[in-house]
Amino acid sequence: IAIQPNEVDHREQFASMLQRNGKYSQAIIHLLEAFEIEPMNCECAWDIGECYDELNDKDKANEYFLKAIEIDNEEDAFYCYEYAQWLIESMGMYESAKSYFLKAIQIEPNTDIIEAWRYRYAKILKRNGKHKDAI
Repeated sequence: IAIQPNEVDHREQFASMLQRNGKYSQAIIHLLEAFEIEPMNCECAWDIGECYDELNDKDKANEYFLKAIEIDNEEDAFYCYEYAQWLIESMGMYESAKSYFLKAIQIEPNTDIIEAWRYRYAKILKRNGKHKDAI
């Protein structure tokens, strides 16, 4: 990082190591610097959201998760699906989660992936006491 301060990959790798070691506040510093250098990096935005989530700052986590989805611009269903799962498990926002889950299905119409996601989504709903919605 000291040698190549504008190299985003180095900052992300260092931040990832910090995350794995539970040093979320320090990871955020490096991820925010990387995001400033490369503001269209949806993976970086997502990782910032994950760190804030680990620090129990749900508002900041939500802000960066949404940035990742916005940057991704419907090219990959991963962020929509993962966000839907987070909305349910961390926020209890079932209706909002459903809209992102459906958006993920529209983005990625591959039948195998859809079935796997539907199954995981149903398990999440069931685990959170929404048995009727899981059927």
